[in-house]
Amino acid sequence: MSKRSLKLIILLVVLTAVLLGAVLFYRKATDEQNLRGTYTFAAARQNIKSIAKIVFKTPQSGDVTIYRKENAWYFKQAGDYYANTDMLAIFYAIVGKSVIVSVMPATKDILKENNLLSAEESKDGAGEGTEISIYDNEGKLLNEIIMNNVSNNNDYALARKKGSMYMYVISGVGYFSGAPSAWIPYPLLSVQPQYLKSISLEDKVYTAEELKHFNNEAEKVSKIVETAAFIDYQGIVKKDDFFASLPKLIQPREIQFNMIGGVIYIFRIYKLDEGYWLQVELANDPVAHTGVPSFVTEYQKYFSDWVFELFDENGEIFYEN
Repeated sequence: MSKRSLKLIILLVVLTAVLLGAVLFYRKATDEQNLRGTYTFAAARQNIKSIAKIVFKTPQSGDVTIYRKENAWYFKQAGDYYANTDMLAIFYAIVGKSVIVSVMPATKDILKENNLLSAEESKDGAGEGTEISIYDNEGKLLNEIIMNNVSNNNDYALARKKGSMYMYVISGVGYFSGAPSAWIPYPLLSVQPQYLKSISLEDKVYTAEELKHFNNEAEKVSKIVETAAFIDYQGIVKKDDFFASLPKLIQPREIQFNMIGGVIYIFRIYKLDEGYWLQVELANDPVAHTGVPSFVTEYQKYFSDWVFELFDENGEIFYEN
């Protein structure tokens, strides 16, 4: 074969590769432009019963991993505690209903300006969006979408497929958030004051009737009851990990709420240098109403393996009052 023929063949191969690349690029671009009216999370929607893990990456918040095990959902980074079912329902609604309304080509600068960069693309967190990865029960990645975290409380948001240079306007977003605080259940517990029979602090018992008196002591105890009606918290750790690192001299303050009907809530509050921590135990009065023992057994699963970090203002009331 002559050198001229060889050069011609090489030229033809190069031209074929270029043309093939152009065709594939055009086809991909056309495919993306034709996504208008399709479901944002099409693969996840099609396999919605098989969804087993969802990973959110948000600016400055790190990863949030929600996973399904034996028909319950758990939050990996929160001591494997139960995930917020309200937020999970919102997310499932998005998967089922969200549609791509429009498609627009974008540059990296445009993506950055609209907070649609991935963590890898952003490097320093600037212009980063909420990255959502959905996996099935075999570990297969179903969808990988980046959403604009600014519009998380409107019906519409900007989004893009990870790696794509097109951005979309998507519908059906609602009040979704990928932030860690959105995925732990609130409140932790609600001790309803109207059903309180008495409260025990150290060696003293205060009846609900006594707390109606206007004096300093009753006012302090009433503040504890009021705080227990809606217990807010900011962190969760596994009980074994908490006690493994707990200084031996630290002793908790114990508060016992005795309810009408026979349910007993036992709070143990630990004061550490870094804040206040709450351990909860449920029990029942020996003469409790029918159904109370089974309620205690069922509800205790939400507390038996964890210790909860309180906000300072609530922890101080429980520990100091």
